Amino acid sequence: MPRHRSFKLDKFIRVTDAVLLKQYFVKNETPVPEGTDLGNKDHFDKFWNGLPEEDQAYFESDLQRINDIADKTRDFLQLAVKQFNIPINNDAKNPDSPETIAMRVFLHSEEAFDLAHDRYLCVIYADKLSHHKFKVGSADFAEAKFDAFEKEIVDFLKDNSKGEHYDVRRYESDGKYYVLIARGDFVKTHFVFKNGKIDIDCYRPAKEDVLVFDRKNSVLSIKLGTRDADEEKKYLEVFGKQFMGVDVSDINAVISGLVDLDPIKNGTFKYDGNEHIEAVRLTEVKVRQGGKRGGTWVSIGSGDVRDVFSRYKLQADFTNFIAVKLKFYVKRKDKKSKPIQIEIRPPLKTGIPEKEGKAVIEEYLHENGVLLLK
Repeated sequence: MPRHRSFKLDKFIRVTDAVLLKQYFVKNETPVPEGTDLGNKDHFDKFWNGLPEEDQAYFESDLQRINDIADKTRDFLQLAVKQFNIPINNDAKNPDSPETIAMRVFLHSEEAFDLAHDRYLCVIYADKLSHHKFKVGSADFAEAKFDAFEKEIVDFLKDNSKGEHYDVRRYESDGKYYVLIARGDFVKTHFVFKNGKIDIDCYRPAKEDVLVFDRKNSVLSIKLGTRDADEEKKYLEVFGKQFMGVDVSDINAVISGLVDLDPIKNGTFKYDGNEHIEAVRLTEVKVRQGGKRGGTWVSIGSGDVRDVFSRYKLQADFTNFIAVKLKFYVKRKDKKSKPIQIEIRPPLKTGIPEKEGKAVIEEYLHENGVLLLK
Protein backbone atom coordinates (compact mmCIF):
# COMPACT_ATOMS: atom_id res chain seq x y z
CA MET A 1 0.00 0.00 0.00
CA PRO A 2 1.53 3.36 -0.99
CA ARG A 3 2.40 5.79 1.78
CA HIS A 4 0.21 8.87 1.97
CA ARG A 5 2.29 12.00 1.57
CA SER A 6 1.84 14.80 4.06
CA PHE A 7 0.14 18.02 3.03
CA LYS A 8 3.42 19.89 3.41
CA LEU A 9 5.21 17.51 1.09
CA ASP A 10 2.43 17.76 -1.50
CA LYS A 11 2.72 21.55 -1.39
CA PHE A 12 6.50 21.33 -1.63
CA ILE A 13 6.24 19.23 -4.79
CA ARG A 14 3.74 21.63 -6.37
CA VAL A 15 5.89 24.73 -5.90
CA THR A 16 9.34 23.23 -6.57
CA ASP A 17 10.84 23.36 -10.05
CA ALA A 18 10.06 20.04 -11.80
CA VAL A 19 13.47 19.81 -13.49
CA LEU A 20 15.17 20.11 -10.10
CA LEU A 21 12.88 17.44 -8.65
CA LYS A 22 13.98 15.09 -11.42
CA GLN A 23 17.63 15.89 -10.71
CA TYR A 24 16.99 15.12 -7.05
CA PHE A 25 15.66 11.63 -7.73
CA VAL A 26 18.36 10.87 -10.30
CA LYS A 27 20.99 11.96 -7.76
CA ASN A 28 19.45 9.40 -5.38
CA GLU A 29 19.78 6.65 -8.01
CA THR A 30 16.06 6.60 -8.72
CA PRO A 31 15.56 7.22 -12.45
CA VAL A 32 12.44 9.04 -13.59
CA PRO A 33 10.69 7.36 -16.59
CA GLU A 34 10.98 9.15 -19.91
CA GLY A 35 8.08 11.54 -20.52
CA THR A 36 7.28 11.94 -16.82
CA ASP A 37 6.64 15.55 -15.80
CA LEU A 38 7.07 15.68 -12.02
CA GLY A 39 5.35 19.06 -12.00
CA ASN A 40 2.16 17.32 -13.12
CA LYS A 41 0.27 15.87 -10.14
CA ASP A 42 -0.97 12.79 -12.00
CA HIS A 43 2.50 12.09 -13.37
CA PHE A 44 4.10 12.53 -9.96
CA ASP A 45 1.52 10.33 -8.21
CA LYS A 46 2.10 7.53 -10.73
CA PHE A 47 5.87 7.82 -10.29
CA TRP A 48 5.61 7.98 -6.48
CA ASN A 49 3.21 5.08 -6.14
CA GLY A 50 5.58 2.93 -8.16
CA LEU A 51 8.34 3.34 -5.60
CA PRO A 52 8.93 0.76 -2.85
CA GLU A 53 7.43 1.84 0.45
CA GLU A 54 10.83 2.07 2.13
CA ASP A 55 12.00 4.45 -0.64
CA GLN A 56 8.89 6.58 -0.16
CA ALA A 57 9.66 6.81 3.57
CA TYR A 58 13.25 7.86 2.89
CA PHE A 59 12.37 10.47 0.25
CA GLU A 60 9.55 11.95 2.31
CA SER A 61 11.89 12.45 5.25
CA ASP A 62 14.65 13.87 3.06
CA LEU A 63 12.35 16.25 1.19
CA GLN A 64 10.83 17.35 4.47
CA ARG A 65 14.27 18.54 5.61
CA ILE A 66 14.60 20.65 2.46
CA ASN A 67 11.07 21.99 2.91
CA ASP A 68 11.68 22.95 6.54
CA ILE A 69 14.56 25.24 5.61
CA ALA A 70 12.48 26.90 2.90
CA ASP A 71 9.60 27.35 5.30
CA LYS A 72 11.35 28.66 8.42
CA THR A 73 14.86 29.98 7.72
CA ARG A 74 14.93 31.68 4.33
CA ASP A 75 17.68 34.10 5.38
CA PHE A 76 20.03 31.16 5.80
CA LEU A 77 19.19 29.93 2.30
CA GLN A 78 20.24 33.30 0.94
CA LEU A 79 23.45 33.06 2.95
CA ALA A 80 24.25 29.69 1.33
CA VAL A 81 23.35 31.05 -2.13
CA LYS A 82 25.70 33.98 -1.65
CA GLN A 83 28.56 32.07 -0.07
CA PHE A 84 28.56 29.27 -2.66
CA ASN A 85 27.61 31.44 -5.67
CA ILE A 86 24.54 29.33 -6.44
CA PRO A 87 22.58 30.72 -9.43
CA ILE A 88 18.89 31.38 -8.77
CA ASN A 89 16.09 32.93 -10.80
CA ASN A 90 15.27 36.45 -9.55
CA ASP A 91 13.02 37.36 -12.46
CA ALA A 92 10.31 39.67 -11.11
CA LYS A 93 7.56 37.89 -13.06
CA ASN A 94 8.53 34.34 -12.17
CA PRO A 95 11.12 34.20 -9.35
CA ASP A 96 12.24 30.98 -7.74
CA SER A 97 10.04 29.91 -4.85
CA PRO A 98 11.79 29.42 -1.47
CA GLU A 99 11.32 25.67 -1.99
CA THR A 100 13.06 25.81 -5.36
CA ILE A 101 15.94 27.80 -3.86
CA ALA A 102 16.22 25.22 -1.08
CA MET A 103 16.40 22.45 -3.68
CA ARG A 104 19.07 24.34 -5.63
CA VAL A 105 21.14 24.62 -2.45
CA PHE A 106 20.65 20.91 -1.69
CA LEU A 107 21.68 19.83 -5.19
CA HIS A 108 24.68 22.16 -5.27
CA SER A 109 26.63 20.42 -2.51
CA GLU A 110 26.43 18.85 0.91
CA GLU A 111 28.48 21.74 2.31
CA ALA A 112 26.02 24.36 1.01
CA PHE A 113 23.01 22.54 2.42
CA ASP A 114 24.69 21.95 5.79
CA LEU A 115 25.40 25.68 6.05
CA ALA A 116 21.67 26.44 5.89
CA HIS A 117 20.42 23.35 7.72
CA ASP A 118 22.76 23.73 10.70
CA ARG A 119 21.54 27.27 11.28
CA TYR A 120 17.97 26.02 10.93
CA LEU A 121 18.63 23.61 13.80
CA CYS A 122 19.82 26.51 15.95
CA VAL A 123 16.59 28.39 15.21
CA ILE A 124 14.19 25.54 15.99
CA TYR A 125 16.14 24.60 19.11
CA ALA A 126 16.43 28.20 20.34
CA ASP A 127 14.05 27.67 23.27
CA LYS A 128 15.77 24.41 24.24
CA LEU A 129 19.36 25.60 24.27
CA SER A 130 21.27 25.71 27.54
CA HIS A 131 23.66 28.65 27.87
CA HIS A 132 27.05 28.75 29.59
CA LYS A 133 29.13 31.91 29.90
CA PHE A 134 32.88 31.50 30.27
CA LYS A 135 34.15 34.14 32.70
CA VAL A 136 37.78 33.17 32.14
CA GLY A 137 39.79 31.76 29.26
CA SER A 138 40.24 32.73 25.63
CA ALA A 139 38.82 30.78 22.69
CA ASP A 140 41.30 28.99 20.43
CA PHE A 141 39.84 26.79 17.68
CA ALA A 142 43.09 25.62 16.11
CA GLU A 143 42.96 22.39 14.08
CA ALA A 144 44.83 20.37 16.69
CA LYS A 145 42.46 21.51 19.42
CA PHE A 146 39.41 20.56 17.35
CA ASP A 147 40.90 17.11 16.68
CA ALA A 148 41.45 16.63 20.42
CA PHE A 149 37.88 17.78 21.14
CA GLU A 150 36.43 15.40 18.54
CA LYS A 151 38.44 12.41 19.78
CA GLU A 152 37.48 12.95 23.41
CA ILE A 153 33.78 13.37 22.62
CA VAL A 154 33.62 10.41 20.22
CA ASP A 155 35.48 8.16 22.70
CA PHE A 156 33.02 9.21 25.41
CA LEU A 157 29.98 8.41 23.24
CA LYS A 158 31.44 5.05 22.17
CA ASP A 159 32.20 4.13 25.77
CA ASN A 160 28.56 4.86 26.59
CA SER A 161 27.14 2.55 23.90
CA LYS A 162 26.13 5.27 21.44
CA GLY A 163 27.41 3.42 18.35
CA GLU A 164 30.47 3.53 16.11
CA HIS A 165 29.40 6.05 13.45
CA TYR A 166 29.80 9.81 13.85
CA ASP A 167 29.78 12.88 11.66
CA VAL A 168 31.37 15.90 13.33
CA ARG A 169 31.47 19.17 11.41
CA ARG A 170 32.35 22.72 12.35
CA TYR A 171 32.66 26.19 10.89
CA GLU A 172 32.73 29.83 11.94
CA SER A 173 30.41 32.57 10.71
CA ASP A 174 29.37 36.03 11.94
CA GLY A 175 31.42 35.77 15.11
CA LYS A 176 29.97 32.39 16.08
CA TYR A 177 31.68 29.01 16.08
CA TYR A 178 29.43 26.04 15.27
CA VAL A 179 30.05 22.38 16.11
CA LEU A 180 27.47 19.81 15.07
CA ILE A 181 27.68 16.13 15.93
CA ALA A 182 25.48 13.55 14.20
CA ARG A 183 25.66 10.28 16.11
CA GLY A 184 23.70 7.32 17.39
CA ASP A 185 21.80 6.63 20.59
CA PHE A 186 21.01 3.46 22.50
CA VAL A 187 19.75 0.57 20.34
CA LYS A 188 15.97 0.25 20.35
CA THR A 189 13.65 -2.58 19.33
CA HIS A 190 10.17 -2.63 17.83
CA PHE A 191 7.76 -5.18 16.40
CA VAL A 192 7.38 -5.46 12.60
CA PHE A 193 5.58 -7.73 10.17
CA LYS A 194 8.04 -9.90 8.23
CA ASN A 195 6.86 -12.60 5.84
CA GLY A 196 3.39 -12.36 7.32
CA LYS A 197 4.58 -12.89 10.89
CA ILE A 198 5.46 -10.62 13.79
CA ASP A 199 9.20 -10.22 14.19
CA ILE A 200 11.50 -8.03 16.29
CA ASP A 201 13.59 -5.40 14.54
CA CYS A 202 16.53 -3.60 16.15
CA TYR A 203 17.74 -0.17 15.15
CA ARG A 204 19.91 2.66 16.47
CA PRO A 205 18.23 6.12 16.33
CA ALA A 206 20.27 8.97 14.86
CA LYS A 207 20.63 12.14 16.96
CA GLU A 208 22.06 15.59 16.29
CA ASP A 209 23.88 17.64 18.91
CA VAL A 210 24.42 21.38 18.39
CA LEU A 211 27.05 23.60 20.02
CA VAL A 212 27.29 27.33 19.22
CA PHE A 213 29.95 29.57 20.74
CA ASP A 214 29.44 33.34 20.59
CA ARG A 215 32.87 34.96 20.60
CA LYS A 216 31.51 38.41 21.51
CA ASN A 217 30.26 37.41 24.95
CA SER A 218 32.03 34.02 25.43
CA VAL A 219 28.75 32.10 25.67
CA LEU A 220 28.47 28.44 24.69
CA SER A 221 24.94 27.26 23.81
CA ILE A 222 24.21 23.53 23.76
CA LYS A 223 21.31 21.44 22.47
CA LEU A 224 21.60 17.67 22.62
CA GLY A 225 19.54 15.15 20.71
CA THR A 226 18.91 13.40 24.05
CA ARG A 227 18.05 14.50 27.58
CA ASP A 228 21.19 13.03 29.10
CA ALA A 229 22.57 15.50 31.65
CA ASP A 230 25.88 13.63 31.78
CA GLU A 231 26.38 14.14 28.05
CA GLU A 232 25.77 17.87 28.32
CA LYS A 233 28.17 18.06 31.26
CA LYS A 234 30.78 16.23 29.19
CA TYR A 235 30.37 18.55 26.20
CA LEU A 236 30.83 21.58 28.45
CA GLU A 237 33.84 20.04 30.18
CA VAL A 238 35.63 19.07 26.96
CA PHE A 239 34.79 22.34 25.21
CA GLY A 240 36.19 24.28 28.14
CA LYS A 241 39.35 22.17 28.33
CA GLN A 242 40.19 21.95 24.62
CA PHE A 243 39.06 25.33 23.27
CA MET A 244 39.10 27.66 26.28
CA GLY A 245 41.89 26.21 28.43
CA VAL A 246 39.46 26.21 31.37
CA ASP A 247 38.50 23.68 34.04
CA VAL A 248 34.72 24.12 34.21
CA SER A 249 34.60 22.51 37.65
CA ASP A 250 36.02 25.81 38.93
CA ILE A 251 32.96 27.66 40.24
CA ASN A 252 34.44 30.96 39.06
CA ALA A 253 35.00 29.76 35.48
CA VAL A 254 31.49 29.36 34.03
CA ILE A 255 28.00 30.75 34.61
CA SER A 256 25.21 28.54 33.31
CA GLY A 257 22.02 30.33 32.35
CA LEU A 258 20.56 32.99 30.10
CA VAL A 259 21.18 36.01 32.33
CA ASP A 260 24.05 37.25 34.50
CA LEU A 261 23.68 39.83 37.30
CA ASP A 262 27.40 40.41 37.77
CA PRO A 263 27.42 43.63 35.65
CA ILE A 264 24.82 45.10 38.02
CA LYS A 265 26.65 43.96 41.12
CA ASN A 266 30.11 45.11 40.04
CA GLY A 267 28.95 48.46 38.65
CA THR A 268 29.76 47.98 34.95
CA PHE A 269 26.09 48.16 33.93
CA LYS A 270 25.28 51.55 32.38
CA TYR A 271 22.14 53.36 33.53
CA ASP A 272 22.35 56.48 31.36
CA GLY A 273 20.49 55.00 28.37
CA ASN A 274 21.11 55.33 24.63
CA GLU A 275 19.32 56.57 21.53
CA HIS A 276 16.30 54.37 22.32
CA ILE A 277 16.25 54.44 26.12
CA GLU A 278 16.25 57.67 28.13
CA ALA A 279 17.48 56.11 31.38
CA VAL A 280 17.39 52.98 33.54
CA ARG A 281 16.68 52.74 37.27
CA LEU A 282 17.54 49.86 39.58
CA THR A 283 14.39 49.70 41.72
CA GLU A 284 14.81 46.46 43.67
CA VAL A 285 17.45 43.87 44.52
CA LYS A 286 17.18 40.54 46.30
CA VAL A 287 20.44 39.19 47.67
CA ARG A 288 21.80 36.51 49.97
CA GLN A 289 24.71 37.46 52.17
CA GLY A 290 26.88 34.80 53.76
CA GLY A 291 26.85 31.06 53.08
CA LYS A 292 24.04 29.04 51.56
CA ARG A 293 23.22 27.74 55.03
CA GLY A 294 22.58 30.31 57.69
CA GLY A 295 23.06 33.27 55.37
CA THR A 296 20.94 36.40 55.45
CA TRP A 297 18.38 37.11 52.73
CA VAL A 298 17.84 40.80 52.01
CA SER A 299 15.30 42.50 49.74
CA ILE A 300 15.77 46.22 49.08
CA GLY A 301 13.35 48.43 47.15
CA SER A 302 13.97 52.07 46.31
CA GLY A 303 13.64 54.67 43.61
CA ASP A 304 17.24 53.80 42.79
CA VAL A 305 18.88 51.05 44.84
CA ARG A 306 22.35 52.14 43.74
CA ASP A 307 22.14 54.88 46.36
CA VAL A 308 22.38 52.26 49.14
CA PHE A 309 24.93 49.85 47.60
CA SER A 310 27.71 50.77 50.01
CA ARG A 311 25.45 50.89 53.09
CA TYR A 312 24.34 47.28 52.61
CA LYS A 313 27.67 46.04 51.21
CA LEU A 314 25.97 44.86 48.03
CA GLN A 315 29.25 44.68 46.11
CA ALA A 316 31.03 42.56 48.72
CA ASP A 317 32.26 39.08 47.77
CA PHE A 318 29.91 37.48 50.32
CA THR A 319 26.84 39.03 48.63
CA ASN A 320 25.10 36.87 46.02
CA PHE A 321 22.54 38.60 43.79
CA ILE A 322 19.35 36.51 43.47
CA ALA A 323 17.12 38.84 41.43
CA VAL A 324 16.77 42.50 40.44
CA LYS A 325 14.10 44.80 39.07
CA LEU A 326 15.00 47.44 36.50
CA LYS A 327 12.79 50.23 35.21
CA PHE A 328 13.50 51.26 31.62
CA TYR A 329 12.31 54.59 30.25
CA VAL A 330 11.79 53.82 26.57
CA LYS A 331 11.77 56.83 24.26
CA ARG A 332 8.73 57.51 22.06
CA LYS A 333 8.41 59.97 19.22
CA ASP A 334 6.63 63.17 20.31
CA LYS A 335 5.63 61.52 23.59
CA LYS A 336 6.94 61.16 27.10
CA SER A 337 9.23 58.17 27.61
CA LYS A 338 7.34 55.04 28.60
CA PRO A 339 8.41 53.30 31.85
CA ILE A 340 8.67 49.51 31.59
CA GLN A 341 9.72 47.55 34.67
CA ILE A 342 11.21 44.08 34.34
CA GLU A 343 12.44 41.45 36.79
CA ILE A 344 15.61 39.49 36.09
CA ARG A 345 16.20 36.26 38.00
CA PRO A 346 19.04 33.91 36.93
CA PRO A 347 19.50 31.50 35.37
CA LEU A 348 16.74 32.06 32.81
CA LYS A 349 14.10 34.60 33.75
CA THR A 350 14.17 38.06 32.16
CA GLY A 351 10.52 39.03 32.60
CA ILE A 352 10.42 41.37 29.61
CA PRO A 353 6.76 41.89 28.65
CA GLU A 354 5.67 41.23 25.08
CA LYS A 355 5.06 44.84 24.18
CA GLU A 356 6.54 47.81 22.41
CA GLY A 357 10.06 48.35 23.71
CA LYS A 358 10.91 44.67 24.24
CA ALA A 359 13.48 44.57 21.41
CA VAL A 360 15.36 47.70 22.54
CA ILE A 361 15.40 46.51 26.17
CA GLU A 362 16.79 43.12 25.14
CA GLU A 363 19.45 44.84 23.03
CA TYR A 364 20.40 47.11 25.96
CA LEU A 365 20.67 44.20 28.38
CA HIS A 366 22.74 42.27 25.85
CA GLU A 367 25.14 45.15 25.25
CA ASN A 368 25.62 45.50 29.01
CA GLY A 369 26.35 41.80 29.54
CA VAL A 370 23.20 40.94 31.50
CA LEU A 371 21.31 39.10 28.75
CA LEU A 372 23.83 36.61 27.42
CA LEU A 373 21.96 35.89 24.20
CA LYS A 374 19.18 37.75 22.37
